[in-house]
Amino acid sequence: MIVGGTAGSTAGGVKIVRVRRILLDASEHGMSVYEPSDSSADTAGGASAEFDTAAVIAVLWFVMLFVTSLVALLVLPAEYTTANVLFEVASVQGNVGLSSGIVDATNPTSFKVAFVLAMWIGRLEIIPVLVTATLLSEEVF
Repeated sequence: MIVGGTAGSTAGGVKIVRVRRILLDASEHGMSVYEPSDSSADTAGGASAEFDTAAVIAVLWFVMLFVTSLVALLVLPAEYTTANVLFEVASVQGNVGLSSGIVDATNPTSFKVAFVLAMWIGRLEIIPVLVTATLLSEEVF
C-alpha cells in the first residue's frame, strides 16, 4: 500500500520509479565510499536532482502517514491498535480500499477530515497539493 503504481498512474503511494531512484542512488552512494574519487568526473548533477525529488516526496508521504495516524490515535477509542491504525491510514493514503474495520459513519469529524485530506493528498501527490496551497495563500494574502 505504501509503494504505488508506475509513473503517471492513478495509484496512490510513493511511485515505483521514485523508490527505484532512491534505492539506486543510495546503493551507488554506498559503493562510492569504497571507490577512489575522481574529482574531474561530475555525474551527480541530474541523478542527484531526481534523487532529491524522490526523497522529498517519500519523506513527506511518511510525515503525512505519521500525522494522520497520530490524529486517528488521539480521537479513536483505545480499543484500536497502532498497527491497525497504521494499516488503515496507509490504505486511505494509498487509495487502496482495504480496511481493518476502523472507518465507519460514527467516527469523529476530525478523524473523517484527516482521512479525507490523506486520501486526497495521497491521490494527487503531495507536491501538487503544496504548490496549490502556496498559490492560494498568495492570492488570499
